Amino acid sequence: MRIFLTLLLLSLTTPVLAQTPQISVSGRGEVAVAPDIARITLGVVAESKAATEAMDLMGADLAQVMAGLTTAGVAPEDMQTSGLNLDLIRNYDDNRDTPRIVGYIARSDVAVTIRDLDALGAVLDTLIEGGANQMTGLQFDVADRAPHLTAARQAAVADARAKADTFATAAGLTLGAVQQMSEATQRGQPMPMMEMRMAADSGPVPVAQGQIVISADVAITYALD
Repeated sequence: MRIFLTLLLLSLTTPVLAQTPQISVSGRGEVAVAPDIARITLGVVAESKAATEAMDLMGADLAQVMAGLTTAGVAPEDMQTSGLNLDLIRNYDDNRDTPRIVGYIARSDVAVTIRDLDALGAVLDTLIEGGANQMTGLQFDVADRAPHLTAARQAAVADARAKADTFATAAGLTLGAVQQMSEATQRGQPMPMMEMRMAADSGPVPVAQGQIVISADVAITYALD
């Protein structure tokens, strides 16, 4: 009983600590920069009634495309083949229960990084002439994102600080020290993208480089005085 009364008296006499008022805000920073590289994803596709012939035709076109890239000055480390597919061509036009196999489609994809954007149009022409007959993507980027991402992060913190200061002033309070700070999960950065099918008679390929936006998001909690 004595112990219980002692604990009760302590709980009655111990002051309740007031929680420090806080404010949580988010900030976003964006930096628009001119791209200095382009990433192309293209496909080499061949059809034939025989699987081996389809693969041979595709392989010959792919070798010609790779040779054309080398002639255009693309370094070996900037070329990478990915995916090797052989699909069936089925005929669904008759009344049979099971579709009839009438041929094969062989495909291989190539990812290419172009570091001389002035030569991008000429490289695309070379790819078309070399046998590339599908192009699934063209993305512009910068080779070194680090300094631009740093600038975007600094802008994000400044944006969050300005918001917090506005709210604090409106409430008649003073912005205090940072209590917590975290960077939001980086999302895929928006880049100009083009999807197209390439034809041998397409002629010179016009390319607009534009700008890309590198962004950063931050969440900050400040104390309020």
